[in-house]
Amino acid sequence: MTAPLTVSVVVPVFNGAQYLAEAIDSLLAQTRPATEIVVVDDGSTDASLAVAQSYAERHGHVIVVTQPNGGASAARNAGIALATGDVLAFLDADDIAEPQFLAVQLGRLEADPALAGVMGAGRVFVEAGAPEPVWLAEQQRDTRARPRLMTMVVHRAVFSALGGFDPGLSHGEDTDWVLRAGEAGHRIDIHTEVLVARRVHHHNLTQDTQAVVRSQFEVLARRIRRKTEES
Repeated sequence: MTAPLTVSVVVPVFNGAQYLAEAIDSLLAQTRPATEIVVVDDGSTDASLAVAQSYAERHGHVIVVTQPNGGASAARNAGIALATGDVLAFLDADDIAEPQFLAVQLGRLEADPALAGVMGAGRVFVEAGAPEPVWLAEQQRDTRARPRLMTMVVHRAVFSALGGFDPGLSHGEDTDWVLRAGEAGHRIDIHTEVLVARRVHHHNLTQDTQAVVRSQFEVLARRIRRKTEES
């Protein structure tokens, strides 16, 4: 009988002290526990590191590492380098994992060993007083559950073969990674069970709509260049 998959959850944080505890608590409350939770403090100047360390002192499988500020991709890549689980999951420090997040995703991977990864759906909630970004208003016209990259769980070996997230992208680095994975022949299953709650607040990077659009065009341009180079 094949042994159950182990999972490392990487949590990058930059000045997210006010939300980090709720994010970690949601991972500690999983119906199928994480093997380890790797919190990467990306040069925070608030109490993020102290919050993370307080969890590490109480929970032996919470690992904390700090680095100079390099952005979310660099922080995730640092966590990937430290992770020891068979598969990798990711949770932003201001988001909340539903209790069944890991159980559902790991179950799907174990049911189909040919999968490189699996992606579910997410919901969005707006913090009181926070501005509603344009992209959210557009998405809310569609009432169906939407697949979200933040729910992605992937075999660690795929990251070893393909490489990590591109630190040169300020937005869309997860989309860029999934596109590269597909081009390399790795299959990621997509379903619509809601597994993660994404928090919209004043300091989301995606509040900068112009930067988001520029990054989306850059991700698309990179894919076109790769296709051109192949032909």
